Amino acid sequence: MSFDVPVAPKFDTTFAVTCRLCGCVNFVSVVDSDFESWRNGKYIQNAFPYLDVNQRELLQTQICVTCFDAMSPDED
Repeated sequence: MSFDVPVAPKFDTTFAVTCRLCGCVNFVSVVDSDFESWRNGKYIQNAFPYLDVNQRELLQTQICVTCFDAMSPDED
């Protein structure tokens, strides 16, 4: 029996990102080479496949998930 389980990357850097709307501090850990790839034009979802959409949004816009959700009306 074989299990193909993705291995979590060894993070090099942890950023403390302050939400520009509410001021809360969030932490996002990344691999340095992935960060450089993103800064050099690689799409964020391809540079950081191990980050969830909320973490990627935080890196791009400095808006936390709570504030982002508050800006969007409920879609039922």
